Amino acid sequence: MTGNRKNTVLFGSVIYKNALQYFDEFMESLKKQTIDEFGVLLLLDGVNMEEISDTISSIKDRCQIIECEKGYNPQQLRVKLMQEAKKRRAGILVIGDADDLFSYNRMEGVVNMFKKYPATDFVYNELLFFNGKRTMPKLPEQVNDIKDIAEKNFLGMSNTAIRVNVLGDDFIKSLFECSSYVFDWYLYSRLLLAGHVGIFAENVYTLYRIYAGNYIGLSELTKENL
Repeated sequence: MTGNRKNTVLFGSVIYKNALQYFDEFMESLKKQTIDEFGVLLLLDGVNMEEISDTISSIKDRCQIIECEKGYNPQQLRVKLMQEAKKRRAGILVIGDADDLFSYNRMEGVVNMFKKYPATDFVYNELLFFNGKRTMPKLPEQVNDIKDIAEKNFLGMSNTAIRVNVLGDDFIKSLFECSSYVFDWYLYSRLLLAGHVGIFAENVYTLYRIYAGNYIGLSELTKENL
């Protein structure tokens, strides 16, 4: 599963109908990043170009848009995002959910961690609620064993970045086997089991939005919902 470690950087996200109400804010947090040496890869799930064209107009030259055909579930769309990033010869894929926001130094902080630790295959950052409180206790400086996330996962699809070009095509394709809604837990379990190591990026954060339109944002915490 080895590959080259060229640091071509893409920010990737899946844009879906429920997230369109937050899309302007989402894109604003990308436009205000402290570096601009990165591309933006957007997969449209049930959304058409007309619905986002005005919002992306100022950075359209950096955006690559894919209108996905019907039939993909949310887990499969995340795998497709990784496939499309690698197809475009990205070295690093920074991942963010379309209903979340990011500190303006997120891209710079993550890229710097990959540069500082060239043997690292994924980087993760703080995940905060919109009131600034942590969603979980202080995160560890490094993750190198599945035991680190066995009981509680803190590696999500909005606060992580992966060096996709060190993953084999067959490995990425095998991720389509995931049938669990908790794809992030599955993904990083697989990466850790395959020997990949993650590093924490300090002073970088993702603002996590909880609402009824996402899996975690259930209106009522019942046994059935859990």
